[in-house]
Parts: sequence; structure tokens; C-alpha cells
Amino acid sequence: MGRPRTKNKHLPPRVYFKHGAYYYVDRAGQWHRLGANLPDAMAEWAKLVEAPVTATRMQSLFDRYMLEIAPRKAPRTYKDNKSEIKALRVFFGDMKPEDVEPRHVYEFLEIRGQTAPVRANRERALLSHVFTKAMQWGVLRYNPCRGVKRITERPRDRYIEDEELAAFMQSASPLLQAYCLYKYCTGRRQGEILATRLDQLKEDGIHYQQTAKQGKRVVIEWDDDLRLAVQMAKALPRPSNSEYLFCTRHGQPYSGDGFRSIWQRAMRKALAEGIIKERFTEHDIRAKAGTDADERGLDAHGLLAHARKTTTDIYIKRRKVQRVKPLNRQKPV
Repeated sequence: MGRPRTKNKHLPPRVYFKHGAYYYVDRAGQWHRLGANLPDAMAEWAKLVEAPVTATRMQSLFDRYMLEIAPRKAPRTYKDNKSEIKALRVFFGDMKPEDVEPRHVYEFLEIRGQTAPVRANRERALLSHVFTKAMQWGVLRYNPCRGVKRITERPRDRYIEDEELAAFMQSASPLLQAYCLYKYCTGRRQGEILATRLDQLKEDGIHYQQTAKQGKRVVIEWDDDLRLAVQMAKALPRPSNSEYLFCTRHGQPYSGDGFRSIWQRAMRKALAEGIIKERFTEHDIRAKAGTDADERGLDAHGLLAHARKTTTDIYIKRRKVQRVKPLNRQKPV
């Protein structure tokens, strides 16, 4: 038996990451290059090594899904799946796939929903997709998640007032000042902003490719505030050879976890000093951008770049304040 791995424990047996690429070592000791990125490497690995058709336990089903399916998703979704699968392993891991019934899924939601109802719904969705793939692989004949209702979630309706955002930005670091203004102008998601490269800044605007959602290209046209936000971002401490608009002192993009830590520290400081009275997330700025765009008669759907317009409509409706005129007493004739 070979030595246990000390790193890259997520890789299947005989697969190694070396010199910037993934390799499979067969039993004869021959190295086969699989690819430079994990999704392509796992696809090649599946061709060389026939994946098991049957799964004696849910653990092995989860393993196959996380090797073959999850890496092909968007980076943020893949990261979320790696976290979500842990809770599923704890509850379902030792069960046989054919023994899982809808009542077990309901039991999982009831237990998990007591502490994390939103996460429980996401985990149920992942479990359902695992079972769908298991049907495709011939492991199961039906999906026990079918018909299992989600936990009712309270939709987020937080709207940031102009004065709140201005006050927070005034107290925040230059990094967050530039980020908040840029996010409000563009309506981009956090991952898109942190990954924005300088070569995306063109003469006609800032170019984005919506690869994770629907593959559509979006060009955000320049205006004075957007130019100011970019100038503020470029003025931050940075090495001259960095290719990213928002980068660390080493020229690399901020990680999602790293940036969330920066945001949380600034938010706690603003609340403690009484600068703002209610917490808001950086994602709430995106919601504010869409809501304000709709109020001004602009294309909120185009700005937020949702896959479906109905998503934008629901997104805005939650935060839109309905203004009603009072009923006046009728004057006697």
C-alpha cells in the first residue's frame, strides 16, 4: 500500500499535480499528462480509468461526483459544493444509495434547518443533483429528492439608502471606497470585480464575459463615476506589473475569503462608531444598483446580467418601496 497523501487529498488514486499540470501514473509506472486544469484533467482521468458503475455507499457516490462533475462548475459554485458536501457526508455517507428515501431527506432538512436553513436548501439541491447523476451512471433508478419541499426562506429585502452608503464609504479604507463605487456603477458580482483585469478596460467601456451564467458578453459604458472608480482603484498600492484592477500589494487578486474579512472588519467598525445603524453586505450594493437603475428607467436586467429577466424583476421587487398617495376628503359640492 502506498503512503497516504499529505497534500492534494481531493485527487483520485495515482493522480498527481506536478509542474503545473495533473498526471496519472499507471501500474507500470508510466506518467500520463491529464491537463493543466482540474476539470479537463478529471475528464481525461475518467477515460483512462473506468469509473465504478456501482456505489456501495453514498461516500463513494459523493467522491465520484466531486471528481467528475463539481470541478466543471464555476469556481465559486465548486468552492460552495466542497463545503456543502461535508454536511451531506456526515448525514448520508454511510448509507447505501438505494436505501435513501424522501423521509431521510426531510429528516436532514429538519435537523440542518434548525441552525442553517439557507445552507440546508443549497445542500438539498446538491444532493438532488448527485442523485440525478447517479441515475445517469446506472447506480439508481429514481431520485429520492424529487418532491421534497425546500425550507421556506425569508427573502432578503435590505435596501441601502444613499446616505448610508456615502457614510460607510467615507469611513472606509481607500480600497473599499473604490470597490463600493465600482460595484454600484457596474452592478458586478464580487467574484467578477476581484477578477477584473486591466486589459478589460477598453475605449468603449469595461468588457465582461458572463461565462459562469449564460456566456453573454457585456460592455459597461464609461461615465464620470465609473472613470473615477477605476482611477481610485489604480491609485491603490500596487506593483507596476499587476494585471488586475483590484490587487494585493503583491499584484495578485484578492481571494473571496480575504476580501470578505476586509469587508467584515470595516462593517464592524462602522457599526461600532455609529456611522451606520444597520449592517449590510457588499452584495446589497449590487441590489441597490439594480433597484436604482430601475427607478431611473434604465436597463436593470442588462446591468445585473441575470440569466432570466424574471430573476431581476423578483430581485428588484423585494427592495422597491411602493409609494401610495393618501385619500383626500371629498369637498362638498
